Amino acid sequence: MPPVTAGISEMIREKLERYLDDKLDDYLGNEGYVKVEEFSLDLTHIKAKVLLRYKQRVTGSIYVRDKFYLSIDCDIAGNANVEFCTSVLGNKVCVSSGDLSFLKQFIPLG
Repeated sequence: MPPVTAGISEMIREKLERYLDDKLDDYLGNEGYVKVEEFSLDLTHIKAKVLLRYKQRVTGSIYVRDKFYLSIDCDIAGNANVEFCTSVLGNKVCVSSGDLSFLKQFIPLG
């Protein structure tokens, strides 16, 4: 199998970040965001440390802010559907390896 290049790895990291930002948007407040802080890709095995930044503007310049982390360690081509969860202000948020399996289409495996 060909090695995963830095360009492909960065593209997968960006797609993961966009996907999680869309999926978790309801849990992050009106100005929150997702940032993949650490990322590695070995063929179809992904490891990531993801910052979930909760940020809610209440009135004017008053903010409620907090940060949470989601750790992901899975093979996106595997058959097992593993969930990775954290709590954001008391709400359980999860992503599964099955959710992330769409990323394998962007990895040249043959």
